[in-house]
Amino acid sequence: MQQDHQLLHTDLTTIETLGGGSARCMLAEIYLPKQVNS
Repeated sequence: MQQDHQLLHTDLTTIETLGGGSARCMLAEIYLPKQVNS
């Protein structure tokens, strides 16, 4: 991945503290399939 893209990293303390989640939770939200309400 590093050969093709520049990896970025940052401190997630504020997001984890105030948002109540973790980086793992944020990634799960991005990649979960959309649910259709019936």
